[in-house]
Amino acid sequence: MKNNEARIFFLSYLLIPWVFLTGPFIPDLIISVFSLFFLIKIFYNKSFHYFNSRYLIIYLMWCLYLLLISLISENVLLSLESSLFYIRFIFYSLGVYLALRQLQNYKIYLLFSLIMLISLINIDGYFQYFSGNNLIGFSYDGYRLSSFFNEELILGNFLSKLLIFFLSITLLFYNKNKFQNFFIFCLVILSFGLIILSGERTSIILFLVTIIILLILLNINNVYKLIFTISILLLFAGTINFSPSINNRLLQLTKTEIFNETDSKIPITYLPIYKTSINIFIDNYILGVGPKNFREICKKEKYNESFQTKTSTKYIIPGCSTHPHNSYLQLLTETGILGTLPVFITFILILFQLTKHLFNKIIYKRKILNNSKITLLTYYFVILFPFIPTNS
Repeated sequence: MKNNEARIFFLSYLLIPWVFLTGPFIPDLIISVFSLFFLIKIFYNKSFHYFNSRYLIIYLMWCLYLLLISLISENVLLSLESSLFYIRFIFYSLGVYLALRQLQNYKIYLLFSLIMLISLINIDGYFQYFSGNNLIGFSYDGYRLSSFFNEELILGNFLSKLLIFFLSITLLFYNKNKFQNFFIFCLVILSFGLIILSGERTSIILFLVTIIILLILLNINNVYKLIFTISILLLFAGTINFSPSINNRLLQLTKTEIFNETDSKIPITYLPIYKTSINIFIDNYILGVGPKNFREICKKEKYNESFQTKTSTKYIIPGCSTHPHNSYLQLLTETGILGTLPVFITFILILFQLTKHLFNKIIYKRKILNNSKITLLTYYFVILFPFIPTNS
């Protein structure tokens, strides 16, 4: 890859989180165009040695498997919408990887871009919270903060994932510069406050779990860990106490869902969908029903579960949705055991690496992973953790 091409690839990589604020279309367009460009270059230059990677081969085989089960699914065209071009992600990632290897000081530019983006989201989010509208006029309903995402309530999900990635890059430059460390500390704390104000319970839990794991694994002074822990707890408690809407959503609504509506310790919102998913999986446990087909198959009466609440006989929560709200249930129902295994094995391998690091740190006082790798692995561990509600 030429230097100019590497710079353009890297620029596209920097732009993706920024343009994601406008919705998924532009990021997907960037990935599609650049993955196609990279694929053309591979064949034009006959650079087939890239395919020697066993990880790439496994991913390509998985993509081929998704295509095959799409072709034999009940809704072929619907399924192909998801699986046909899934391969673009690996070629774009490979192109970015090669670009990063070729460029010097890219980490500085990446860090600066992330600081600017996270700062902008914080300014916009808090402006929306205190004034009622964000910088471009999107209103706050007084219940869940949305910032640039407007009616699509994914601020907490987006910011929590971006923040963990930002921490992994930041830790590459970790030093004793007090001003730099204080700035990063404040930015993380403010961002967590915004995640709480978004009212996205799953994002809050995932971020807190990630932080707990990092506090255990990271090779950082224990005093800093203590200060950070106290700050997080005070912020969380303070927001819950001083914001009635957040208190109602995070505590009262959760308590009602779990303890008042059903004997199961699963939020009632997802329980019928989970039951539907299990019903579908039992009948299609090897190959699944095909990518993106859950939304259609769950409509069938023999699979569809519904739940009638105890507080209102008129309120029935349906057991059908666009997706099962859990990554593994979606994989199991749509791709079967064969399609789920690669993802679950990846999760086990990440768990093994983190456990190995913790064991060596405690027993042998030896650090086998640097802080940046620990943060990235922890991020993927939490994302791939089986027992959490997720988006599609």
